Amino acid sequence: MFQERLIGQSQTSKGTRINNAKRFSAFIIAIVFAGAFLLSACAPVEDALRRLGLDNNAGLDSSNILSESNFVRVVTSCLVIEDEEEIKAVYETIPQVQLDYMSLSTFTNYVRMLSRLVEGRGDINSFSILNSEEVIPIQDEMITNVPSQEALIRSSVPVELLFFDQSQNEPVFIFFQRDENGLAYLSKDWVDQCLILYQYADHYFQAVNSQNINAIYSMISNSYLSASYSLSDKSILIKAREISRYYLARVKSEQGEYRVVTLDISRVDFVQPNVLSANMEDYESRQVGFFVNSVGTVSVDEHILNSLSIRDYYLFQGNSRTIRIGDIATSGLFNSIFGEPKLTTIGRTIEISDSGDSEAIRRIIVEYPDVAFVIVGIILSDDNWEGTIYQIRISKPNDDFSLGNSIRVGMSRDDFMKLYPFADETAYSLENITDSQKYKLVADFSADGSDTLDTVTLELVE
Repeated sequence: MFQERLIGQSQTSKGTRINNAKRFSAFIIAIVFAGAFLLSACAPVEDALRRLGLDNNAGLDSSNILSESNFVRVVTSCLVIEDEEEIKAVYETIPQVQLDYMSLSTFTNYVRMLSRLVEGRGDINSFSILNSEEVIPIQDEMITNVPSQEALIRSSVPVELLFFDQSQNEPVFIFFQRDENGLAYLSKDWVDQCLILYQYADHYFQAVNSQNINAIYSMISNSYLSASYSLSDKSILIKAREISRYYLARVKSEQGEYRVVTLDISRVDFVQPNVLSANMEDYESRQVGFFVNSVGTVSVDEHILNSLSIRDYYLFQGNSRTIRIGDIATSGLFNSIFGEPKLTTIGRTIEISDSGDSEAIRRIIVEYPDVAFVIVGIILSDDNWEGTIYQIRISKPNDDFSLGNSIRVGMSRDDFMKLYPFADETAYSLENITDSQKYKLVADFSADGSDTLDTVTLELVE
């Protein structure tokens, strides 16, 4: 039914593989189960094998075991079968030892889950069983995520599914296991753990699509069990509410339209099409993942970005708003607001002014005990300067200076996350674009165990 190629035994480029697919297309049977190709629910094992393009001699050896390639063919055939009776017929063609004695129900659920990997990709052309050299990096990555399953992962072999439509570049893998005697089989432990991940993802998407805040809260709480920091229930609840709002406002695709792009024992990844962009004008796609964390629970990998709030473009002194990043300022203005600086450093020339007076544009650093500024401008006379405020940096705990009257050095990570619930998704780097100018804030937290904001930097980005 399928053409097999062992990667590594026949090293060809992707372009060659496409040409070969075209050249030999007459000899390659696409996986289309219709008419005479469909399995009958009452067909005997021999008839089922024949309908899969196999016969007893080619499929089963003297010990009634499917060869490795035929085992993969039989399992892969289920990815395009919709009728449960036909899946049952395929299940019955596989010796139970090669199914690790799993039930029909478990097998059916597993292949139905795997079928999500091929949706929207067209017909399967062939498959390739990766060689040992190519397998190791894939295994290593899974072991990094799930070290407790190293033995099972080392016995697992990736199979790349190859499609007639070569326009999609991302590879699609399914897996089988190989025991110490070379027997190809499907581990029940592998199947069960993949199903747990997939079902967790399914429950999560049901929760967000039904706006079930409590369920979202419960599920994302697991994501912080393995984190190097902790968040309060209030912060996690705020994040759950923001996730719910995000899906309501911007995710316009139905759950059944999400594409599964990765599925193994360590993680499952979905691509959501038809997601409104930040400007709410265009559509884009985004990826959501679920993975087993270091404590054995499932973490949700939601890439939702917080935009830097315009209120945080402003430096506050006490409750008074003083200056804004990007403003034009002078040394006289700074002296009147902040007093005499501790140090002013005149940097090298950046460029020549466009004003026609050949004044040099310089980088000027103005430092106060608790806050420092980078100005890009000109020197007037006697260390007087004028220029644009390019950076504001607060690096000492105090109640005097803040950004937006809310972000203060010394505040806890938990309090920062109440302001920006998804900041941890971007390593506490936040951006926004206003009037074609990009603004960026970076929050650095202490490494001494106090988990407080150590430094905050706000700057213009060219």
